Amino acid sequence: SNSYAARLRLAYLEWARDDGSSWLFGQDWSTFVNNPARPAVLDLTGPVGMAFMRQAQIRYTNGPLMLALENPSTGLYGYGDIKGGNNFDNNTLPDLIARYNGTAGSLDWSVSGMAREISYRDGDQDDSSYAGAFSLAGIWNLGADNLRYMLNYGALGRYMGLQTYQDGVITADGDIKIIDQIGGYLAYSHRWDRYWNSMLVLSLSEAPRAAQQAAAPL
Repeated sequence: SNSYAARLRLAYLEWARDDGSSWLFGQDWSTFVNNPARPAVLDLTGPVGMAFMRQAQIRYTNGPLMLALENPSTGLYGYGDIKGGNNFDNNTLPDLIARYNGTAGSLDWSVSGMAREISYRDGDQDDSSYAGAFSLAGIWNLGADNLRYMLNYGALGRYMGLQTYQDGVITADGDIKIIDQIGGYLAYSHRWDRYWNSMLVLSLSEAPRAAQQAAAPL
């Protein structure tokens, strides 16, 4: 980023209850994102297939279960526009996210699910649709080394990378066509000694025919 404007990254209140559950109000890493599974690389946004999102939310946590209502936003390719997209913030429903964290021996894992409203209004033209996504992520500890992994699929939009792909495309008749995306990585961390550590990351992301869908009538 080459920006200089001040921005809010993390700011929240957390209420820890006597029964072990907690409530979070404010801006934090999205509940969809397993932050501890992120590779330790110099690029903050990580590899191309990584889920990466901070936003306002209300989150309830009870043991391994996390439930959240998070701030919605829709990104769409405009009809005939293949170079970028437009963001629309007129959603009427929050993003609904659930996550479960588990362990199995030396394996820490999580599975996240999300339901979203994808909508836009541009003058007299508008449409809305509903879509979902899931993420599987975690860390496999191998002594001093570890293997970190993540697999994301669905209407990810701004949740993957820095909005590498939009949620969908506005077709010639003004309807929304959802674009399902896939992304993920494997990252192996090796500890050489107390001072040196290396990490090898293999990552990919894909959105089938995203540019072609935006460029031609469907």
